[in-house]
Amino acid sequence: MAISRIDRRLGRRFAALTAAAALGLAMADPLPVAGGVGVSAAPAQQAPIQPRPYRRGEPSGQPATSRVYTGVPGTISGSIEDQLGDLVPGAVVRLSDEGGEMRTARTSSNATFEFSGLPPGAYSLDLNEPGFAPTHVDIPLAEGESLTRAVVLAIGAVEESIQVTPGGPPAAAVPMTELDRVLAARASPATPVGTSGRCASPGPCVTPALKVIDRQPQYPPEAVNLGTEGEVILQGRITRDGVVDDIKPLMSADDSLKESVLAAVRQWQYKPTLLNGVAVEAPLTISVQFSRTSDRR
Repeated sequence: MAISRIDRRLGRRFAALTAAAALGLAMADPLPVAGGVGVSAAPAQQAPIQPRPYRRGEPSGQPATSRVYTGVPGTISGSIEDQLGDLVPGAVVRLSDEGGEMRTARTSSNATFEFSGLPPGAYSLDLNEPGFAPTHVDIPLAEGESLTRAVVLAIGAVEESIQVTPGGPPAAAVPMTELDRVLAARASPATPVGTSGRCASPGPCVTPALKVIDRQPQYPPEAVNLGTEGEVILQGRITRDGVVDDIKPLMSADDSLKESVLAAVRQWQYKPTLLNGVAVEAPLTISVQFSRTSDRR
């Protein structure tokens, strides 16, 4: 009986020690695995800190890299000549910046100009000389840069505008014989024709082309019967002989109207445009409005 009680006491002590040992292991590492035995776990690793993207307007901690005007001005200069290579003194040159501020200069006696003290930016150069086509040149200017531009002025276009109505009287042809027509086409005075006041001194003298033989487009009967109206626009050039050449339709309300205009224009004859007394080619733009009534207002 005594031995039996001792065995029971030893069993209870052993069970208590086993439970205590298991409790200690559990408190040391709470992560269980299969079989109920706890194992130690490696310390958790923190995720690396990612830098937040830089937002415009915030201090970046880095030196500024944006371009800053340091006060070194630039210069735009150049020369102006006509399409024959002659200098154009006294021409008005306008220089505008991105903000719309405009500077104006006149070309010197040797046809040069200069704009100085310019901050960097985008500039535009414009000229509108009588007898020449408007000229526009875009010029980007960097800080402290000095740019030179040679600008060539082209002859301005001759523009013809005509209105045609049904039954309207055709324009009378200039009374000239065929010999007169040939002589007029070949006429090219050797000296500038500047006495009419159309040429400004000291600039170049441009005498516009003058039509010496005219033919009026006729309203096609079929277009009248169908009530067809509209505009025909042609583009071409007046040669140095005064002939209309390279005629191209740009817009036509109807084929019959276009053919009527072409038939008339092919018979036109001009005294050519003169630049300082020399015959030169000139662009030609023709606009013909066909209307069944003489007043479209």
